[in-house]
Amino acid sequence: MSQIYWKSSPIDNLTDARFFNALSNAWIEFSFNPESPRSVSINQANQISEWIFEPHLVASFGLEQSEHEIFDTLIQTNISNASIPIHHSLMTDADFLPLAFIRLGIDQLSEIHTMSVAPFAFVVQADSSINISQIEAIKILLKKSKVFLNFHTDLSKNIAKLQELPSIGVEIPTQSETKPGLAAVDIYDHLIQSIETSRR
Repeated sequence: MSQIYWKSSPIDNLTDARFFNALSNAWIEFSFNPESPRSVSINQANQISEWIFEPHLVASFGLEQSEHEIFDTLIQTNISNASIPIHHSLMTDADFLPLAFIRLGIDQLSEIHTMSVAPFAFVVQADSSINISQIEAIKILLKKSKVFLNFHTDLSKNIAKLQELPSIGVEIPTQSETKPGLAAVDIYDHLIQSIETSRR
């Protein structure tokens, strides 16, 4: 069976964090981008992190956030991995890239072949029109980094495309809690099981 791994984004409640923390090969992403409607404060992220066991955490930032703000947030939250958009100034930081998740669109794959240092992971925004040449480009990326696919459209309708990739990550878009303790974990669980079953 081919390898599959997960990234939940964004996380703003403990219920979702605990669900994804129980999965193997899963990363939990907090958004610190003030323009995101579900961004969290440093204090909120730390409070959630204290209640989960040895999680793989990612801190997500926007294009306009400064390098100082990013590194300061990583230090205060004790998070090692940071997610940035492809055109952020930190794309040229060779020391930073091995810990970075680089976000890009499926149509931007050609822009990253000149990178001198491979990032930890790419997060590729895809859609239902993903084609054979894009699949081949993703296979090349997988030789150097992890790749997470984030489908704009219904992820469940794109499961078949994942079977062409020997190892792949899937970003699961999360939902806000309707009330404390009531989250969409049943939806996440059904989706994850569907993907895992389709790749056996």
